[in-house]
Amino acid sequence: MGSEPDWSKQIQSSTVCNWFFWFSVANAILAVVGVLGMLGYAFGVKNPNLVILSTIAFPTTIATIQFWFFYLMCSRGLDV
Repeated sequence: MGSEPDWSKQIQSSTVCNWFFWFSVANAILAVVGVLGMLGYAFGVKNPNLVILSTIAFPTTIATIQFWFFYLMCSRGLDV
């Protein structure tokens, strides 16, 4: 039997953490932009449309959930 192939070796936790950390930062930025966009639209328009607010709220919620998921994945990866 030969040695273990390179692609099957374990990836270091710091590499995985760095990868998910940048996804976490990108999603945090998207979440902040979404919240600011909702607030700007809600307070900037005389009669804000609920459909437009919910259209902005949905991706903002997804970005927030992904932000926390990637952050927790990174912190758990370093604790192991």
